[in-house]
Amino acid sequence: MLYDSVNAVLIRVYSDLGNVGYYSVLHSDGCTTLLPVAEEEGLISIPNFMNPLRIRDKCTDKPIAHYYAFAKRSIKAVHNDPRIDLGFFTENYRGGRLPKKSIRIGDYVLFMSGLAEYPEKTWYLDRKEFYRLVKSLRKKGKVGIYIVGGIVVERKLVIRSRDWDSVSAKHPVLLYSPHNYWSERKDTLAVIGRGFYVKPPVRVATLTNTGFRPSAKLIRLVGRTAANKLVRQRFRKTGLLILDREKLEEIVLAYAVYH
Repeated sequence: MLYDSVNAVLIRVYSDLGNVGYYSVLHSDGCTTLLPVAEEEGLISIPNFMNPLRIRDKCTDKPIAHYYAFAKRSIKAVHNDPRIDLGFFTENYRGGRLPKKSIRIGDYVLFMSGLAEYPEKTWYLDRKEFYRLVKSLRKKGKVGIYIVGGIVVERKLVIRSRDWDSVSAKHPVLLYSPHNYWSERKDTLAVIGRGFYVKPPVRVATLTNTGFRPSAKLIRLVGRTAANKLVRQRFRKTGLLILDREKLEEIVLAYAVYH
């Protein structure tokens, strides 16, 4: 890696149109209520940090269950991962989105999320009114994809399904990984490091009636080829990118709040 460059991967996480049915919340003051996707694996129990009735929204101090009022189905547990505040991200080793062989210490994992600028009255509407509102927000350009945070990688771990207990004893922060509570544990890739939120979040695309329109900031950060590839795959992930360090610092890290 060149001295003036840095390796990074962008991954889209949190609520989306396919899982919960709508995007997370961008409040008028720039605060973000990031809604984890619904947990789809069987669990041995539901710890407080996966229970939407127990998780407090850092913007309003309400239980985040308040914001699942219009979800596609009842949500009893959420897949609360990544934990930017605790500095880790875990995903299935097979079929995961991290470039597991190439990611290294010092690399950046940047998390993207769909956000919408919902009015405060939104969560007291009925279901039909809510989805009409979502359509109108899209027409007004108030729905998009943003970089909301990241992790500077300090450690990469491959956790075999049989080793979860011993690994989490050595790295207690992983006791907060949803993967640790699955009835059938799976081989897992974990990255641990220094987490940061991006405040305010950086918009990388606007969702229009015809699809995603990448922002000038995204094109400047990753280049037009990588930006267009993100559009084609609906902002699911990138491979490991070599970014200009100065551009990363100017566009993203200047707004980072580290934990």
